[in-house]
Amino acid sequence: MINIAYVIDTIHSPYAGTEKQLLAIIRLLDRSRFQPHLVCLRSSDWLRETDDGCPVEILNFGSLLSTEFFTCRKHFVRFCRDNKIDIVQTFFRDGNLAGTLWAQKAHVPVIIASRRNIGGGYWHNRREIAILRYLRRYVSQYIANSEAAANETHMVEKVDRDRISVIGNGLDVDDFSPPTPEQKKRIKEAYGFSEDNMVIGAVANLRPVKNLEFLIRAADLIIESYPEARFVVLGEGHFRHELEDLIHTLGLGDKFRLPGSTNNVARDLAGLDIAVLCSHRESLSNSLMEYMAMGLPTVASDVGGNRELISDDKIGFIYPPDDTTTFVRYVSTLLEKPNLREQVGRAAREYAANRFSYRTMIEQHEKLYASLVPMNASGQPKRAELS
Repeated sequence: MINIAYVIDTIHSPYAGTEKQLLAIIRLLDRSRFQPHLVCLRSSDWLRETDDGCPVEILNFGSLLSTEFFTCRKHFVRFCRDNKIDIVQTFFRDGNLAGTLWAQKAHVPVIIASRRNIGGGYWHNRREIAILRYLRRYVSQYIANSEAAANETHMVEKVDRDRISVIGNGLDVDDFSPPTPEQKKRIKEAYGFSEDNMVIGAVANLRPVKNLEFLIRAADLIIESYPEARFVVLGEGHFRHELEDLIHTLGLGDKFRLPGSTNNVARDLAGLDIAVLCSHRESLSNSLMEYMAMGLPTVASDVGGNRELISDDKIGFIYPPDDTTTFVRYVSTLLEKPNLREQVGRAAREYAANRFSYRTMIEQHEKLYASLVPMNASGQPKRAELS
């Protein structure tokens, strides 16, 4: 049995991108070969209320510069030894930094660092990048969820490319299916729109990196030519007030909705006719994968791994970042041509069914884990011999 500790800052919601992928890995791992443990640096309401069938350790960690650093390190080292941890895999900013340092202190045989973001200067400051470069000596392997993230890890952190494995996100396509007319009508009405409105929408955290100001300004232009067009963004975040102010300033209060986050993406995507992604940065967007699985024609910015998902205009459209003219043209073309919407959406769903799979993602992780853990003559992890 290979014992794996997944170290992440915290989990506020099981529906967020990285958290959803991590929980899927934990849920679907072959338990006859792998025993997962979830280690969270900080607690959350969701963690306090959930029982996901996996041992959970909460460290109550403050920050890298806090007095809790050494207390938490001692706790983590003891945890790794008590549970004979063979692999530590880290996620998010503090998880990657502290988790790697602590795993090295615990002499864990294999340390895997996850890289799931684009924009080294956005997610990490210069000091943190220097620390990440220092930590290369302790990391056995990196996992990136896109070629774009792998290339950035190579360029920014100076990690040898052959030490970076690319394992794309997983998705259960069967959870998503094109809605019936009645389902579409019901969700549109829940947004405050009529069934005759053409709804363009996105699933995105309300943060500057998602570039939703661009979408709001583009919506103002689109509605001038297509008065029945309406817009909705499902998500929550600290940038809500700024976005609401812009919506009000442009007079879009009854045409652009921010209904908050959703715990049922498939249900709420049923109200869309066109999906969009306007981000400044993405690695491999779960939202984009969900749009395609839902059979939605999609317009996405040419950043990060988006082009790895939308490889040609038969399954969606890619526009240069912040290019309002091209974005508006693609959306307008889809509004004008119902046959094109149906054709692109159907092709996107077929592509998603063939390409996106939790099972493929899990098999790739399991294969990598097995290749990295040193085994003894009886086929057991060498770490298991320690007490």
